[in-house]
Amino acid sequence: MKMGLKIAAVLPICLTFIISCKKSGSGSNSGAVGCISEETLSMDSLAPPLTQAQLTVIDNLFSQNNLPTSNQQFFYVDSNDYTPPGYNANVDQVMILSYRWYNNLPVLRWNDNYIFYNGVLQPSASIIYEGPAPGQGSFRQSLSSLHTIWLNNFIKVATYWPLGNEVTYPNPGFRDSCLTALPGYLDAAMFDSTIAWETRLVKAWQVGPVGSVYPMVYIEDSTGAPFPSDIFIP
Repeated sequence: MKMGLKIAAVLPICLTFIISCKKSGSGSNSGAVGCISEETLSMDSLAPPLTQAQLTVIDNLFSQNNLPTSNQQFFYVDSNDYTPPGYNANVDQVMILSYRWYNNLPVLRWNDNYIFYNGVLQPSASIIYEGPAPGQGSFRQSLSSLHTIWLNNFIKVATYWPLGNEVTYPNPGFRDSCLTALPGYLDAAMFDSTIAWETRLVKAWQVGPVGSVYPMVYIEDSTGAPFPSDIFIP
């Protein structure tokens, strides 16, 4: 097994994983006094669900296709017989999902999706980040500034309901929530529409109420630009 191979449970990277934290403000439950804590995640803290057989499948397929396993946190393997468009017979399709990590920090709102037909990677069917690794270095935003940016933007988090084309927004009472801020990386296209998706990562923060993923605001670290995380109800 390659040294870069990591495994993790099928869980979203969200604010429920509190490994360590440091608070800003008095520590009361009032948003007005800056109740916010920084969170960190560790890949090793998540229980590995994959069997040795699944890990062997991953290792073999990645080796055969000259794919690196570094910066990967594999969490799902599935195989089935499938007849793709343009094929006259079934192929052995294998899907492998993984979270991506750099500098011990997660790539937020993202997981790689590798698709193989008869042991061969299918780039057109896969969704894989192929841009450069983000640079190391300290994050700029203070917890106080993150708190202020969240307060100014959480009310913009829209929930879209299919029946009646209804759109709702968070209750203003969320202003009094204690917050958690998770540092990581995000696709730069989320903050700049001139940048192509899956080509660049930037330092960013995931900020929301303690123990909740709603209402969530993502904040670019270098500029403080917010990205309210809308919700679409199927």
